[in-house]
Amino acid sequence: SLAMKAAEKASLRVVAHLCDHKLVKGYTDALPVPDLEALLKQESVPLPREFPVRLAESRKRVSVSLKSLKALFFVKSFEGHV
Repeated sequence: SLAMKAAEKASLRVVAHLCDHKLVKGYTDALPVPDLEALLKQESVPLPREFPVRLAESRKRVSVSLKSLKALFFVKSFEGHV
């Protein structure tokens, strides 16, 4: 839908690599900065213990905890090598 596409543009596209080797691909807007450029300019950003991700494939919302996170990548697209 048009509203969903607008929400995706306002959100950051992320790929979360979890400690159990699973990947979570989706969108989040739960980071404490307005955009990725602001995040990169700050030396330290307090992150929530968990943040919501709207899955790219199903639009379902899941919660990713920082304890389960190995790496978080900000991506331009979900296509490509894992």
